Amino acid sequence: MADPMADTASEPTRPASLWWTGPAVLVVVLLLLTLFFGKPPLPPMPGTTYDVTPNGVRGAYLVLEETGVPVRASRRPAEGRVRWLLFPGAVGKNLELLEEWVRAGGRLVLADDRDDHARAFDLPVRLERGEDATHLVTTNDDGRLRLDPEGLAFQTTPPVARVWPANANPPLASIHSYGRGEVWVVHYPKFLQNASLRRANHSVLLVRLAEASSGPTRERLHFDDAAHGLIDRPGVMELLLQPPALWTTLACIALLPLVLWRYLPRFGPLVPPPAGRRRSKDEFVDAMAHLLERKRAYQHAYAVSRNALLRDLAHSLQLPPDTPPEILAETACRRVSGLDPRRLTAALALQDLPRIDAVTFLRHLTELSRLRREFFHA
Repeated sequence: MADPMADTASEPTRPASLWWTGPAVLVVVLLLLTLFFGKPPLPPMPGTTYDVTPNGVRGAYLVLEETGVPVRASRRPAEGRVRWLLFPGAVGKNLELLEEWVRAGGRLVLADDRDDHARAFDLPVRLERGEDATHLVTTNDDGRLRLDPEGLAFQTTPPVARVWPANANPPLASIHSYGRGEVWVVHYPKFLQNASLRRANHSVLLVRLAEASSGPTRERLHFDDAAHGLIDRPGVMELLLQPPALWTTLACIALLPLVLWRYLPRFGPLVPPPAGRRRSKDEFVDAMAHLLERKRAYQHAYAVSRNALLRDLAHSLQLPPDTPPEILAETACRRVSGLDPRRLTAALALQDLPRIDAVTFLRHLTELSRLRREFFHA
C-alpha cells in the first residue's frame, strides 16, 4: 500500500506569493523622497512674541507674564476680548476680519511705527517723525513717570475726548470708538520694543497700559502673532494633503484598491433562496391523524389531553396538582355557573378509553375540548 505522506512530500512546494513587495517598495521610496526633498519648517517672522531682536516684543510679553498680567500669544486673526497688535507691518489679508471683531465689541491696542492700520481703520491720527529725544513726563496713579519718545509719535487730529492716562500731558494713548468696540492707538510705540523697554519707566508704563486696556474685569490680553505670519499649525490631514507629503498620500490612496482586492473575500452572484412551500392547517391535522391511526396511540394521546385539562383546572382554581377529579369538578362547577358537574366528573375521572379505536378517541377528546371551552370561556 502506498504511503500518502510520501506522495505529499514528493510534490514540489509552491513559492510564496510576493505580490506585495512592489507596492511596499514604492511607498518606501516615496517616503525617502519626501524626507530628502521636503521643505524645512519656516522660521517665525519678525515681530512675533518669539522675536528677541531689538525691534521685537518678546520682552514686553515676558514682563507682562512675569508680573501676573494674563497674556496669551494668539495665532488666530480674531480671538478673545482684548487684542494687542504690535508693529504688524503692511496691512494683511486679515484686516476685514479684525475690523468685524472690533465692531462686534473687541478692544484693539494698536502700536505701530507706520500709519497703514490707522488709515485702514479711518482713525483721526497722523504720524510725526522728529529728532527730539527729550524725555516726556506723564502723570499716572503711581506719580510722575518718564517716557523716551525716540523721535516717533502719533498725534490726534483733532484731539479726541478720551485719552490714557486721563490727566496726562501729553497722553500715552488715544481711545477711539469703532462700532461697539474700541481702538487704542499708542502715541509712542517704540517704548514697547525690546531695545527701549529698559529705559526710563517704560516697563512700568507697559504694565499700567496692560491693566488699563484689560478693563475692570481683567480680560486676558492676546498678543497678535497672526499678523506676522505665525498662525496655528495645520492638522495631520492638512499636512497629508499638501506637498511634499501629497504624493505619498496619493500613492497610498491608489494602492488601497489593490490591497482591498487582495484581502477582502470575493463572492459570486447572489443566489435567491428557494421558495418555501407553506402547508395548511388541514394538511398538518391530516398528517397527525394519519400518524395517530398508524401508531394506534389513542390511549396515550387521550391521557395527555386529560392530564393537561386537570393541570389547567387546578392552576386556575389555585388547588394542588394532585387534587382528586371529583373535588376539581365540584369546585369548577361552583366557580362557573351552568357547567354540568356530572359531565365534568365523568370526563376527569376517565383514565382509560373503553375502546381503543378512532371513533371512541374522537368522541372523548371532543368532550374534553367542550368542557375546557365552557370553563375557560364562560
